[in-house]
Amino acid sequence: MRTVFIQREKKFWGSACIYMVLCDGKTVASIRNGQTVSFIIDDKEHIIQCQQTTPVNFYDGYGGGGTIFSDVVNVPVGNKDVKLFVSPQLASLKLELL
Repeated sequence: MRTVFIQREKKFWGSACIYMVLCDGKTVASIRNGQTVSFIIDDKEHIIQCQQTTPVNFYDGYGGGGTIFSDVVNVPVGNKDVKLFVSPQLASLKLELL
């Protein structure tokens, strides 16, 4: 077993949004602005991604809303802990392996 740590950059842009952390397509955690979360995975290969969903009416009827996905990170087979960093970008999320 190993631990995955995901740190979210503290930034004003997108600070009110909560990101969902997906491992192999299943929600395993939520992460807020400036927060670090962790969860346990086995030694097999896994796919990790973050998702942000904004209601359509969030922009007061001016359009927008929907779901934004981050980059996909493939965690290889192994027994070492994994550290990831997620940051908001313009209309996207950047997730990278540290």
